[in-house]
Amino acid sequence: MRKILALLLIVMFLTLPSLITPKQVSAIFATNNSLAPKATLLWNYTTSNGVWSSPAVVNGVVYVGSEDIFYTGAPYGTGPQYGYVGNFYALNAANGHKLWNYSIPDGGSSPAIADGMVYVGSFDSNVYALNASNGG
Repeated sequence: MRKILALLLIVMFLTLPSLITPKQVSAIFATNNSLAPKATLLWNYTTSNGVWSSPAVVNGVVYVGSEDIFYTGAPYGTGPQYGYVGNFYALNAANGHKLWNYSIPDGGSSPAIADGMVYVGSFDSNVYALNASNGG
């Protein structure tokens, strides 16, 4: 019974979106198949603000969205001169390198991928369809 409970806890931990913390997308790899595998960080990709979507992985590419901060270049001390833009990323699942990104007005939904297209909803009341290979 203990082994089954331990296995369930490990599976829950490895599949929870809590592995993606604000400003970071990470990939882990279980180094063995025992009931208590030791996880090793393979890579992480850092964004400028919180990651808002659960990732989707298709054909060796991780698709994930972030609500990134941009600054207007206003002089220091003149108040908060920043805004947010939704950035949607395609990352190489093996090494975390950015393949492409697409900016949408604000954060949005987790992606859906089908027939070479990536679909993502946005807080601007639109659904975007992007080419999965290049974001175009």
